[in-house]
Amino acid sequence: MPLELYAPGSEAEWLRSFSWAQQIRPRFFETDALGHVSNVFYTAYIEIARLDFLNALGDPEREVPNFGFMHNAVEITLRFVRPCFYDEQLAVHSRVASLGRSSAILEHAITSDGAADVRTVARVAIVSVKAGRSAPWSDAQRAVLAPLVR
Repeated sequence: MPLELYAPGSEAEWLRSFSWAQQIRPRFFETDALGHVSNVFYTAYIEIARLDFLNALGDPEREVPNFGFMHNAVEITLRFVRPCFYDEQLAVHSRVASLGRSSAILEHAITSDGAADVRTVARVAIVSVKAGRSAPWSDAQRAVLAPLVR
């Protein structure tokens, strides 16, 4: 079953629900023989955006500098909609889709910068960790994350 995060024809409306974006410019070595960005690099783009997004939120219980909300990604689902190309300015949009006791679902969309042409969509499940084990989000962390759920 394909990952469908928005109804057909509602890309622009769905993208307006994102309040944060990370700029990415694919490098030549990230392309395949067809000139497209190789599928293996999309996960890296999503990871860069996820980490920068969570870091920018300001974890009130930061344990490691520049790493907000100690977490592990436990599932990453991608759907390729349109190809991306070398040296194309892209935006990786990020938002919190849901918040559980010790987990969260983040949604991401890769577009060409400033446009509503979705290239790739992703859903990432993360789990809060403390001392290497799953742990509930603290009240302070929940106070930062909960208002962002869309």
